[in-house]
Amino acid sequence: MHRIWRNATLAKNRLYVHIRSARPLVAGAAALAMTAMMAAGCGSADDAKGGTLPRLEKSGVVKVGYANEAPYAYQKDGNLTGMNMELMKAFFKEHDIKVEGVQVDFAGLIPGLLAKRYDVVGAGMYILPDRCEAADFGPPEYQVGTAFAVPKGNPLGIHSYADVANSQAVYATSSGVAEIEYAEVAGVPKNRIKTFPSYADAAAALVAGRVDVMAQQQTGLHATLNALSSDKVEYVELSEQPKDKTGATAVGYGGSVFPKEADDLREAYGEWLANARKDGSYQKIMEEFGFTDENIPPADLTAEDLCKGNTPQ
Repeated sequence: MHRIWRNATLAKNRLYVHIRSARPLVAGAAALAMTAMMAAGCGSADDAKGGTLPRLEKSGVVKVGYANEAPYAYQKDGNLTGMNMELMKAFFKEHDIKVEGVQVDFAGLIPGLLAKRYDVVGAGMYILPDRCEAADFGPPEYQVGTAFAVPKGNPLGIHSYADVANSQAVYATSSGVAEIEYAEVAGVPKNRIKTFPSYADAAAALVAGRVDVMAQQQTGLHATLNALSSDKVEYVELSEQPKDKTGATAVGYGGSVFPKEADDLREAYGEWLANARKDGSYQKIMEEFGFTDENIPPADLTAEDLCKGNTPQ
């Protein structure tokens, strides 16, 4: 069983982090902003009628968009679970509201929210300024860095992006993700960077010997390798976290996503999450899915900070 990486680098070096996504951005910022304005123009009726939360309390059901990605929100033995999803369940249970999941591709999560296919997104989505133009985020629920998977025994001795750049290793990750940028910034030639439709596909290529190393966010990589259940590969804790194109060390913060017109729901969830941190129920859920103290964001870090690009110093 793979263990969640304890982010000693975070604690030891007091990282000045600049956030980029470990998942693809859903669309261009301009397109998202336009869609958001259209959605807000025709969807603010909830507030006029007394708010989104009262509507959900009346119906007794909330639809939550998710991308079936462990450990955030996924199906297991026919049940919908995951760190983000269990937080959602705990919050809505206090309001006698049943959670129903709506599975979509990750890239379709925010467009589906704007199209009102569901009421909220619970998928561990990174809080990024571009995404904040289209939708609102609740408080950050987790923080995470990047890790590698390599063939058993790590024959090329790869422990950092510099090691990848200075070797002849073929590097793999999912398409449209920040790990591509990390490799390019580190000087890995583009002809040695291979992208696949999903992280699972990249991992399968690693097992098949088609690539030499794959990268993914730490918690997600543990889940990918656990699902893969292969003794041909192993998890590698990085000796140094990657840099993004600004030169900052890259660490991601994820949270739940709400429509712009659902301020009451977002604020109620934020208040509940703050109380859950105080009474320990939040930590219990985090631990259940392999998150450690190092994956818990500072209590005073807000989505507003992250939407502005302001990160812990």
